[in-house]
Amino acid sequence: MMQAAAPEPYKNLLYRDYPDKNGSKVNELALKNVTSDEAKKKIANQINEQIKPKVDEKTDNMNPFVAAAFRKTIEKAVDESVNAAVDAFIKSFDKHDAQGKTKA
Repeated sequence: MMQAAAPEPYKNLLYRDYPDKNGSKVNELALKNVTSDEAKKKIANQINEQIKPKVDEKTDNMNPFVAAAFRKTIEKAVDESVNAAVDAFIKSFDKHDAQGKTKA
């Protein structure tokens, strides 16, 4: 039982969300939680916050309308990149998982 091993929540993961399940079920649930649209949006927001100073530096001398359009374009590019990266990871993970099941 996971509660016996570590009774306190870890990084906002609550053990009640992972009842007695085998490893593949836990992996499946974790992937679902990590790859949700909400999680993808949080990742994109964190990236946008990290690059904000650089974007602001690049848009300092731009017309305000052009600067706003540039920022929107960057945000959209980050969103699309996060989605593509997560989808590629899931595809790779599923392929690796399927290969592991055929070897077992």
